[in-house]
Amino acid sequence: MRRLLGMLVAGAFLLSAASLAAQFPGIKKKKEEKPAATSESKSESKEAISSDTMTAVAWADNSISFEVPTNWDKLMLERDIASYMLMPATDGAGISLNISRMGKDFPAAQSMKANRDDAAKKKSNGQVTEVADVTAGKVKGVMYIEAAPASGDDVRRMTWIGFQKKNGWNQVTVHLSAKGSAFAKHEPAFRKVLATLKVESE
Repeated sequence: MRRLLGMLVAGAFLLSAASLAAQFPGIKKKKEEKPAATSESKSESKEAISSDTMTAVAWADNSISFEVPTNWDKLMLERDIASYMLMPATDGAGISLNISRMGKDFPAAQSMKANRDDAAKKKSNGQVTEVADVTAGKVKGVMYIEAAPASGDDVRRMTWIGFQKKNGWNQVTVHLSAKGSAFAKHEPAFRKVLATLKVESE
């Protein structure tokens, strides 16, 4: 009799447990396992680095040429503006070139001196970390690097300015830039790009 009673109690307990599990399926799972990161998601999160191989760019209308890392994408190549960027654009690393057409009577030599003096002044007060005379092809220009911005998300630039004589005078301004927090790791690529810049002049 006791044995029969014990079997009935055990059976009732199992039925009760099964009923609870059916009503509350979540009680069987201690926690949900997160899916392992796939190779695709890992590659998407991988930080972008400029390639060592370079691609030549001919800005033919302006008699200007330069090279960019092969994994920089062209954003624009128009009459007065050209730009390329490293993708994905997490760090905002890339180059932009601008042509300002000044006319035949523009005082290019005085303006070049003013730009050089301004860069030197900014270096003396800490706004700029480096100033150097850099010749690009046939055009002498000034290069300077801005100091690190207060916020790492703000842009930091390596800038080159020169004056090209072509149907009058053209101011050529080149910005190689990235977020302040990422500038140092992209600086070697920026210097490599600037070293390839060639600006023809009459």
